[in-house]
Amino acid sequence: DGRASEFQGSVDDYPKWLAEHNRGGDPERVFQASENTDNDRSARARKEQKRLDAERRKQLQPMTKRIKRAERVIEKLTEEKQTVEQQLADPQLYNDDNKDRLKQLLTDQAYVQKELDSAEADWLAATEAYENLSLSLSEAST
Repeated sequence: DGRASEFQGSVDDYPKWLAEHNRGGDPERVFQASENTDNDRSARARKEQKRLDAERRKQLQPMTKRIKRAERVIEKLTEEKQTVEQQLADPQLYNDDNKDRLKQLLTDQAYVQKELDSAEADWLAATEAYENLSLSLSEAST
Protein backbone atom coordinates (compact mmCIF):
# COMPACT_ATOMS: atom_id res chain seq x y z
CA ASP A 1 0.00 0.00 0.00
CA GLY A 2 2.96 2.30 -0.47
CA ARG A 3 4.09 2.25 3.16
CA ALA A 4 6.45 0.21 5.29
CA SER A 5 5.95 -1.08 8.80
CA GLU A 6 7.88 -3.20 11.21
CA PHE A 7 7.17 -6.93 10.99
CA GLN A 8 5.90 -8.12 14.39
CA GLY A 9 6.77 -11.80 14.05
CA SER A 10 9.98 -13.77 13.89
CA VAL A 11 11.94 -14.82 10.83
CA ASP A 12 10.18 -18.20 11.09
CA ASP A 13 6.76 -16.52 11.06
CA TYR A 14 7.39 -14.47 7.90
CA PRO A 15 6.83 -17.23 5.28
CA LYS A 16 3.52 -18.16 6.95
CA TRP A 17 2.50 -14.52 7.11
CA LEU A 18 3.42 -13.94 3.48
CA ALA A 19 1.51 -17.02 2.29
CA GLU A 20 -1.58 -15.93 4.22
CA HIS A 21 -1.25 -12.38 2.88
CA ASN A 22 -0.94 -13.61 -0.71
CA ARG A 23 -4.04 -15.82 -0.32
CA GLY A 24 -5.98 -12.74 0.71
CA GLY A 25 -6.57 -14.02 4.22
CA ASP A 26 -5.91 -12.34 7.56
CA PRO A 27 -2.13 -12.36 8.14
CA GLU A 28 -2.67 -11.50 11.83
CA ARG A 29 -4.28 -14.94 12.23
CA VAL A 30 -0.80 -16.45 11.80
CA PHE A 31 0.39 -14.69 14.97
CA GLN A 32 -2.71 -15.69 16.93
CA ALA A 33 -2.34 -19.35 15.90
CA SER A 34 1.35 -19.22 16.76
CA GLU A 35 0.58 -17.79 20.22
CA ASN A 36 -2.10 -20.44 20.90
CA THR A 37 0.29 -23.22 19.90
CA ASP A 38 3.01 -21.75 22.12
CA ASN A 39 0.56 -21.45 25.04
CA ASP A 40 -0.56 -25.09 24.59
CA ARG A 41 3.05 -26.27 24.50
CA SER A 42 3.88 -24.13 27.50
CA ALA A 43 0.94 -25.49 29.51
CA ARG A 44 1.86 -29.08 28.62
CA ALA A 45 5.48 -28.42 29.49
CA ARG A 46 4.53 -26.95 32.89
CA LYS A 47 2.24 -29.89 33.62
CA GLU A 48 4.95 -32.37 32.65
CA GLN A 49 7.50 -30.47 34.76
CA LYS A 50 5.20 -30.58 37.78
CA ARG A 51 4.75 -34.33 37.30
CA LEU A 52 8.50 -34.85 37.04
CA ASP A 53 9.11 -32.70 40.13
CA ALA A 54 6.54 -34.70 42.12
CA GLU A 55 8.12 -37.98 41.03
CA ARG A 56 11.57 -36.65 41.94
CA ARG A 57 10.37 -35.58 45.42
CA LYS A 58 8.83 -39.03 45.92
CA GLN A 59 12.11 -40.73 45.04
CA LEU A 60 14.10 -38.38 47.29
CA GLN A 61 11.70 -38.66 50.24
CA PRO A 62 13.49 -41.56 52.01
CA MET A 63 16.77 -39.61 51.91
CA THR A 64 15.04 -36.46 53.11
CA LYS A 65 13.58 -38.37 56.08
CA ARG A 66 16.97 -39.87 56.89
CA ILE A 67 18.59 -36.42 56.86
CA LYS A 68 15.88 -34.93 59.10
CA ARG A 69 16.15 -37.85 61.54
CA ALA A 70 19.93 -37.39 61.73
CA GLU A 71 19.47 -33.65 62.32
CA ARG A 72 17.08 -34.35 65.23
CA VAL A 73 19.58 -36.77 66.78
CA ILE A 74 22.41 -34.26 66.37
CA GLU A 75 20.31 -31.54 68.00
CA LYS A 76 19.43 -33.79 70.96
CA LEU A 77 23.02 -34.92 71.46
CA THR A 78 24.32 -31.37 71.19
CA GLU A 79 21.97 -30.33 73.98
CA GLU A 80 23.12 -33.27 76.12
CA LYS A 81 26.74 -32.37 75.47
CA GLN A 82 26.13 -28.77 76.53
CA THR A 83 24.42 -29.94 79.71
CA VAL A 84 27.36 -32.19 80.62
CA GLU A 85 29.86 -29.45 79.82
CA GLN A 86 27.97 -26.97 81.99
CA GLN A 87 28.12 -29.45 84.87
CA LEU A 88 31.83 -29.97 84.26
CA ALA A 89 32.34 -26.21 84.49
CA ASP A 90 31.26 -26.23 88.14
CA PRO A 91 34.43 -25.74 90.26
CA GLN A 92 32.87 -27.67 93.18
CA LEU A 93 32.89 -30.79 91.04
CA TYR A 94 36.68 -30.98 91.28
CA ASN A 95 36.75 -31.42 95.07
CA ASP A 96 37.81 -34.81 96.41
CA ASP A 97 34.33 -35.62 97.68
CA ASN A 98 32.87 -35.32 94.12
CA LYS A 99 35.39 -37.63 92.48
CA ASP A 100 32.78 -40.25 91.52
CA ARG A 101 30.45 -37.62 90.05
CA LEU A 102 33.33 -36.14 88.03
CA LYS A 103 34.24 -39.59 86.71
CA GLN A 104 30.62 -40.20 85.68
CA LEU A 105 30.35 -36.84 83.92
CA LEU A 106 33.61 -37.43 82.02
CA THR A 107 32.30 -40.84 80.94
CA ASP A 108 29.01 -39.25 79.88
CA GLN A 109 30.87 -36.56 77.95
CA ALA A 110 32.95 -39.15 76.05
CA TYR A 111 29.84 -41.23 75.28
CA VAL A 112 27.82 -38.24 74.05
CA GLN A 113 30.74 -37.04 71.91
CA LYS A 114 31.11 -40.51 70.37
CA GLU A 115 27.37 -40.65 69.59
CA LEU A 116 27.46 -37.11 68.22
CA ASP A 117 30.36 -37.96 65.91
CA SER A 118 28.45 -41.00 64.67
CA ALA A 119 25.26 -38.99 64.08
CA GLU A 120 27.20 -36.33 62.18
CA ALA A 121 28.77 -39.03 60.00
CA ASP A 122 25.29 -40.47 59.32
CA TRP A 123 24.02 -37.01 58.42
CA LEU A 124 26.94 -36.41 56.08
CA ALA A 125 26.45 -39.79 54.36
CA ALA A 126 22.71 -39.17 53.97
CA THR A 127 23.32 -35.69 52.58
CA GLU A 128 25.84 -36.98 50.05
CA ALA A 129 23.49 -39.80 49.03
CA TYR A 130 20.67 -37.27 48.62
CA GLU A 131 22.82 -35.00 46.46
CA ASN A 132 24.01 -37.92 44.30
CA LEU A 133 20.47 -39.23 43.80
CA SER A 134 19.17 -35.73 43.12
CA LEU A 135 21.89 -35.18 40.53
CA SER A 136 21.26 -38.51 38.81
CA LEU A 137 17.50 -37.83 38.70
CA SER A 138 18.15 -34.38 37.24
CA GLU A 139 20.42 -35.84 34.57
CA ALA A 140 17.88 -38.54 33.76
CA SER A 141 15.09 -36.00 33.27
CA THR A 142 17.07 -33.95 30.76
